[in-house]
Amino acid sequence: PPVPTASSMAATRSVAVDRARRGGPVVLVGLAQPLSELGYMGAVVREIVLRGAFAYTPSDFDDARAYLADRGLPPQIIIDTASLESGPEVFTRLGAGPQVSLKTVLVPSNAA
Repeated sequence: PPVPTASSMAATRSVAVDRARRGGPVVLVGLAQPLSELGYMGAVVREIVLRGAFAYTPSDFDDARAYLADRGLPPQIIIDTASLESGPEVFTRLGAGPQVSLKTVLVPSNAA
């Protein structure tokens, strides 16, 4: 399965590359920090595949601004929750294409 880096902090990108299996993909999702140091030699020797996944386009933001200007916030914003353990399946589903929910929150099993 792919190793996602949803927070997109430099440290999580580096860990994702380090933990990916040989030939495995690392999916870079967030834009929190613009630069990262990665274990380049390890990524090359293990043939890691880096893949960017950008969720929004400028036209999506234009559509959202127009919607909010005309109608305000929608009455119900759909936010899914899933267990942290089901994260790989959630990322596989998200990678398959557009979803109904706006956001999916992964909740640790020991969370109250």
